[in-house]
Amino acid sequence: MKKNITLLFDFDGTIVDSIQVVKSIIEELAPLYNLKINAFTLEDLKEKGAKDIIKLIDLKWWKLPLFVFHVKRKMVKNMHKIELFNQIKSEIIFLHNKGYRIEILSSNNRETIQHFLENNNMTPFVAHIYKSSALFKKHTLLNKIKGATTNQLLYIGDEVRDIEACKKSNVPIVAVTWGYNSAKILNKSKPEYIIEKPNQLSKVINDFSISNN
Repeated sequence: MKKNITLLFDFDGTIVDSIQVVKSIIEELAPLYNLKINAFTLEDLKEKGAKDIIKLIDLKWWKLPLFVFHVKRKMVKNMHKIELFNQIKSEIIFLHNKGYRIEILSSNNRETIQHFLENNNMTPFVAHIYKSSALFKKHTLLNKIKGATTNQLLYIGDEVRDIEACKKSNVPIVAVTWGYNSAKILNKSKPEYIIEKPNQLSKVINDFSISNN
């Protein structure tokens, strides 16, 4: 049965496990951008928001757009190293079959995501892919999506900046703890829902569906 709910999934850190690849890319780009990465660890990525990471590695704000461009370009070359989180594919298929509209909203390249979905036989279950052009402007695209649909929106993401974007756009979010940010730092931003495992998705989304009918 078709639902009047669109599930907007983040990609990196929510659907795919790319944190180690991103860390390696940052280290590779460090000499070019004169970054301070001597004490840069995976724990830093988990326990700090994106803005704090930028300060930690001493990336100049005016260099951020070009840096993000380089990271995305290298991500394309490293997609073969990136894998789906365990159980996330089956959850997405289950939710699709239950009548939810599945979409992806990511700052990653649309073509990169599309290619990954094709390689993992997930294309039939994702209705649309949105690309957010700026790292901290997801709320701008969220507002456009919200204004163009009669469906209720529920975002599923793994970072503090996802929660911040959703709050700006008044879109509820399911924060997931298996991605870039830890449960501790996510909870501080007060998401509507927070889960620890992909197999908890269907229950929390069902609860959301019931409460909004």
